[in-house]
Amino acid sequence: MTKAWRLFVLAVGVCALGGHAVLAAEPSPVAGTEPVQAQPNPEAGTEPVQLGLSLRGDYTDNRDATESDKESTFDFYVTPRIDVFADTDRSTLAFFYEPSLRYRENPSDIQNDVELLHNLGVNAYHAMSDQTKLRLLELFNYQDDPSIDSDGSPVRDNRTYSLNRLEAGVRHEFSTLTSGDVFGRYTLKRYEDDEVSEESDEDRVEGHGLLRRQLSRNMAIRAGGGISLYGYDSAVGIDRDFDVLLGSLGLDKAFSPQVRGGLDVGAQSVEYSDDTIDSEVFPYARADITISPTPTFRLRGVLGHGVRESDVFPFASQEYTEFSGGAEVDASKIVTLGLNTTYRVSTYDETERPAGAPAPLPGASDSGDETTTVVSGNVAWALRDAARLLARQTYEDVDSDVEDSYQKNTTSVELHLDF
Repeated sequence: MTKAWRLFVLAVGVCALGGHAVLAAEPSPVAGTEPVQAQPNPEAGTEPVQLGLSLRGDYTDNRDATESDKESTFDFYVTPRIDVFADTDRSTLAFFYEPSLRYRENPSDIQNDVELLHNLGVNAYHAMSDQTKLRLLELFNYQDDPSIDSDGSPVRDNRTYSLNRLEAGVRHEFSTLTSGDVFGRYTLKRYEDDEVSEESDEDRVEGHGLLRRQLSRNMAIRAGGGISLYGYDSAVGIDRDFDVLLGSLGLDKAFSPQVRGGLDVGAQSVEYSDDTIDSEVFPYARADITISPTPTFRLRGVLGHGVRESDVFPFASQEYTEFSGGAEVDASKIVTLGLNTTYRVSTYDETERPAGAPAPLPGASDSGDETTTVVSGNVAWALRDAARLLARQTYEDVDSDVEDSYQKNTTSVELHLDF
């Protein structure tokens, strides 16, 4: 399997799990410290300028992710891409821009049939010395989702938004056995419409540090800590802001050339801006294992528990337990098969609803669990050096006490061409 083909398959895994690579071989990171790097390009670094084009078609049997009155639809995407690479003895710069035009065959009354999306990323690295390395990572997304009118009357506000993630960090090797990494990250989500912006804008400021010590050729320990500040706009006075302090200790272990794993344990202290919500301390844990019994077969599993931002309004945060895993096999020199799964149980407590929060929707509770199961299988073909074909089938099941439950199947076929 060529390096370019492996990178394409890795990119498939990143897309399938929402940006988290399943089969990475690097030491396991502390939660929240995964970099914001852009999706790798299959031909990254081979040419100063690389052009590409993706054509994708999706079919889903539940367009609006609802429990009843399901509507199906086809979506079609045309996505050109340009990558620019530059490097010197000590510096590397990678830039990409990826606009995407989407056509929806059966939009709802509050959806557009045509939408324009933009993705832009910059990864910059500089080695100040052999021991000290700087990085600057930028990832920007823009979704053009304008307002909808019917017979001159507004049906839905302008939902156009931009999402920007910026990270700056430094890694220093104190010795051949000891290294440290410190970084800051800022995430900004802004809606174009003023009324939507008043309720939906988000900010997140993070700072993290990690100290790692190699004990032997097969084992390393680490200590990590960080702070995350979550901020949400609200025009009606609901205060959902909260801060999280994280501290953890971890271990990496190579059990054999084919098996390696990692474990982090610690605690997260959560403080809410709303005085009616008590501060709490939650246990934090993350365990991962990577198994490669043969060069053509790879397995990866991650189990984690902690606190993060809520997926359900008006809750501020959620306590979660999540397992994600993946399997990948090279069926031949040109065909790779993949299977990915995520299973998450999120707990929402009524004591963590901000003061003044609206009552739950009919059929929903003001506290309870939300169980999410996602299973995705894919087949990737290398048609030739500059052409790849991907077919993916995804099943999603959300069983929620606090909002709508639903099941959804999505079939995707994508052709990628490099020029």
